[in-house]
Amino acid sequence: MPTRKARRRVSALRGKAKTTIQRIEEELPPELRQYARRMRQGLSRLEKQLASAQAGARRRWAQLLREASHQLGRVEALGEREWRKRTTQARRDAVKLLRRLEKAIEPRRAAAPRRKPAKRAVVHAPAPQASRPAAAPRRASSLLTAAPASAVAPA
Repeated sequence: MPTRKARRRVSALRGKAKTTIQRIEEELPPELRQYARRMRQGLSRLEKQLASAQAGARRRWAQLLREASHQLGRVEALGEREWRKRTTQARRDAVKLLRRLEKAIEPRRAAAPRRKPAKRAVVHAPAPQASRPAAAPRRASSLLTAAPASAVAPA
């Protein structure tokens, strides 16, 4: 069985609930037409408040969107400057590498014809003559007299 304290709490809660319900009943109009009229008035007032609240929110959202867009533009411009500054050398290196690659895959040109070396005067050995029967050695004095004059070169 509940104690005295518990009974008091339950009866106090019932009293509060009764007073709340009674207050609501007193606020409600006794006729449905009056209630509907009050509801329509309240709804139209809420719609106006909602429209003005939405307009204010749209203005704030548009303002925030503009600010965010401006900040994004500033960040983008800063990023572009930094990007250009930091990638200049990298782009140069890439160009050099691409040029080397082009040279490497380019078909080789036909070698230019080499100049032939100038012909040198070649001293050929005298053509072998038909062999004669071995003659007896001559003396030097007889060689001088026996040889034609055109064959002997002046000293």
